[in-house]
Amino acid sequence: MNNIFLSIVIPVYNAASTISRCLDSIWCQGLDEAEYEVICVNDCSTDNTIQVISEIRKTHNNLRLFSNTENIRAGGSRNRGVREAYGEYILFIDADDYFHPGALKVVCDYQKKYGLDILMCDFARHTIMNENDILVHNFKSQEIMTGRKFLIVNSLPYAPWKYVFKRSLMTDNNVFFTERVSCEDVDWSHKIAFFAATMQYQPILLTHYILNDSSQTSVEYRNPNTVFHRLQAGKRVTDLLQLYESEAERKQILAVAKATLKNGLLFLNCLIISPRKKRDAIKDNVSCDIQWGRVMNFIRDYPLLYSWFSTIISPFFRLAVYTKRNLFGR
Repeated sequence: MNNIFLSIVIPVYNAASTISRCLDSIWCQGLDEAEYEVICVNDCSTDNTIQVISEIRKTHNNLRLFSNTENIRAGGSRNRGVREAYGEYILFIDADDYFHPGALKVVCDYQKKYGLDILMCDFARHTIMNENDILVHNFKSQEIMTGRKFLIVNSLPYAPWKYVFKRSLMTDNNVFFTERVSCEDVDWSHKIAFFAATMQYQPILLTHYILNDSSQTSVEYRNPNTVFHRLQAGKRVTDLLQLYESEAERKQILAVAKATLKNGLLFLNCLIISPRKKRDAIKDNVSCDIQWGRVMNFIRDYPLLYSWFSTIISPFFRLAVYTKRNLFGR
């Protein structure tokens, strides 16, 4: 296994209906199967995901399957996949998405030529019934730079499956995902870029991201755990201010922390739960050492008062978010 160039890591949970399409999009790329491996990490699926993957393994020797004994969510499954990987480079994909034809060969050839710490590619966002190849980011700057400069020039998209990166960036710097939570990728992307000496964006359509009405992100505003996880992600990003040093870097990090916390507080208004639970979530995650702006400062300084008001308006706020998403999408 010493000649493995790329390890493709796929966290899998109840993906029996989609994993075949994801894997098929890998096999048809024209890559030598001796140069790459595919690692599926089953996160305690309750459907026949394991049987589907096991059947595919019969015809693909480079497909490896691991099963978690506990549900540790996508971040924990990615961590395990990276720890089990042999490849010099890592690429993530979710089980319900798929790769654009020919894209894997393009990114592998590019990394073999330039050996970047991180190559950031692009993606198209669509539904099964409405496919397109429109790049979402299409950043203007395509120069090779440090990850810290990339943060300032282009900003850092959160989704980890946009990056083709050296495995050593994670393992040598202990840059692993927070496990058993959602919204685990916001701080991860900003941590791993910090250690990248060379990072570049290329307008390569790598991944087709499928919008699914039943996915976690489509209903996150109704789930207390995912709302609290978003607030916790905002705190983890805030903590990165201790890592980044320059004023420009810290300004960007603070903007990401603020946006993440604002989204969490927005969704907090949708929750019909105890005001004290809302208060505790605010106190635990919105730092008192930072000036956030008038509204967020008020919420931070008077969390119980705000939580009572938030709970009163919760039914109306939830209806407004539901209506907006059904009419205009996420």
